[in-house]
Amino acid sequence: AACHSVTGGTGVGPSLTGVVGRKAGTSPDYAYSPAMSSSDVIWTPENLGKHLEKPKELIPGNRMGNLFPKGVQDAKQREDIVAYLQTVK
Repeated sequence: AACHSVTGGTGVGPSLTGVVGRKAGTSPDYAYSPAMSSSDVIWTPENLGKHLEKPKELIPGNRMGNLFPKGVQDAKQREDIVAYLQTVK
């Protein structure tokens, strides 16, 4: 909750409202790391799962990889987070 919002505001990280299907590093009103803003990654459910599992690997040099390096190790938790994000429009 401190890092991301699903209500449109930003925190340490950008809002996750409408993240599924969006190009990484393109949410308005957030200053992304150069790694994220120059990435060609689209936030598909699969890519979100990969990023949550190993935040340093999908987009090397992104801030989440430094702030949350161990990611979400539990596969069911990752699946639940991605499923939830698919409902946040």
